[in-house]
Amino acid sequence: MSKELPSFLNEEFIGSGNLNVAIVCLYGFPQKHDSEPFAGQTLKALLDKRFPGSVTSQIYLLGRDGSDQGDVDALAHKLVKVDDTQVIGISVPQGTYQLANEFLSTLDKLEYKGLKILGHALPTYLPENFINSYPDTLIIRGWAEESFCNIVEKALNHSKDFSDVPNFTYRQNGEIINNKIQWPDAFTPPIRYDVQKFFPRIEASRGCHHDKCTFCTRPLREKSQTPWVRIPPEIVIKGIKDFHEQGVNTFTFTDEDFIGNDLQGALQIAEGIKQIGGFSFALDLRADSILNPSDSPAQANDRDLLIKKLKDAGLSLVYVGAETFSDTQLKRYGKGVTPQDEIASINKIISLGIPMELGLITFDPILSIQELAENVKMLNDTGLWLYSGQLFNELHVFEGNPYCNILKKAKLDKSFDPDYMTYSYIYKYPEIEHIRNICVPFKKEFDIIYTSARNVFRTSFNVPCLLGEYLTSYRKNELIMLKKLLRNPSHDKKILRDARRNEYLRIQDLRKGLKINFLDRKPEYGELVNNINAYIDTNK
Repeated sequence: MSKELPSFLNEEFIGSGNLNVAIVCLYGFPQKHDSEPFAGQTLKALLDKRFPGSVTSQIYLLGRDGSDQGDVDALAHKLVKVDDTQVIGISVPQGTYQLANEFLSTLDKLEYKGLKILGHALPTYLPENFINSYPDTLIIRGWAEESFCNIVEKALNHSKDFSDVPNFTYRQNGEIINNKIQWPDAFTPPIRYDVQKFFPRIEASRGCHHDKCTFCTRPLREKSQTPWVRIPPEIVIKGIKDFHEQGVNTFTFTDEDFIGNDLQGALQIAEGIKQIGGFSFALDLRADSILNPSDSPAQANDRDLLIKKLKDAGLSLVYVGAETFSDTQLKRYGKGVTPQDEIASINKIISLGIPMELGLITFDPILSIQELAENVKMLNDTGLWLYSGQLFNELHVFEGNPYCNILKKAKLDKSFDPDYMTYSYIYKYPEIEHIRNICVPFKKEFDIIYTSARNVFRTSFNVPCLLGEYLTSYRKNELIMLKKLLRNPSHDKKILRDARRNEYLRIQDLRKGLKINFLDRKPEYGELVNNINAYIDTNK
């Protein structure tokens, strides 16, 4: 019979001494090799703070390119047979479903008797997928650090009552129990795994005050809970001071809604960064966080002051999730802004001389040809295509987001992929599907090079002109493709052939430029250079 929660949480296994906790952070596409194990770092910081003499914790990376911590079998053997680990926390983001199952299966084969606690995106939204396969697995849904520490405390005290642990899901007596959702009310700066290996990140808030976009998979919360919270500015500033002391001068905020409804808190953080000095950083902003039509004159002044102070503090890249410049598509996405609102906010950032990138979701399953034409015309007429992160993006319909209901109601959904929590779909209008079937394969062919170049641009904050010229040429190539396909969709083969030839020539020019400027020898360009060489060698 499969074991369940109470049957293995016993004094014989846990013992009465120090508790050994492993935090295993899984990596897989789309995580970048330099993505910090942020959730693991945050959890370790709180464990060390709450249990300074009774818990020993260590972070392990599994599935990361270049990781020196071995494969699934090696790590599982080390934790179970060598280290005698009593608690294994596993961070399972999108793209790691198979890796998580392989690791859990290996732990079972080794007859591991400790606590296995899963968190991050996949266990949060698909808990039954894991519990049904591994009934003794414990799930924490949503932000996990406080709940994880509560479980560790109960393990230390040999308690089997988990009814008061928020966000906790487990199987007991054949039934899956879901405890109430609760957001953390205290925050601890993360303990950095290795600031030299990863591009540093820091969080200043959690959630989104708008909380209405249909394509977002929103953080779980009870109806009475606020959708957005500010992390106390003094904690944020302390984390940034730690960067400074470790010689780090570039970082990015993890926030999906940095300003939220707290202009003064954001202003305090900007002033703190400026006081420390010497930083270049990036953040995401909603369009109505830059200019908000609902502001009073005083609020508008504060908002204007904030953006300028962020620039003075070192703001070097703003990512604005515009998604589209079609009015009806914006309404379908639930953005709560108009194309004119977005353009005004974007032009505000441009006027201040702050580098910017636009997030776009051009294709969605209900997109009409009129909406696509409206979006392309606006991008062309305003010149904002120049800032496009990726013009050929199509909507990812995630389990648990409101667009999922739209998709199913329209009967356009096909299969579900648990690895990414997404539904595949068909398009409502064949003419849109035809254009999509030209654009998306083009993106997939060249995306590995474009994304590598874009990542250098987004994280270095000081890149040569040749890299910027390549990004511009790629974006222009995509825009031209869309314009031609809208005018003459029957010429699709020639349009695609011309675009592919143009892109191949530009990639060759980029490789020459990197070599001439000796940039191909710099570590931060290594991934880009390798991808360029692999593509050219394959397509000679």
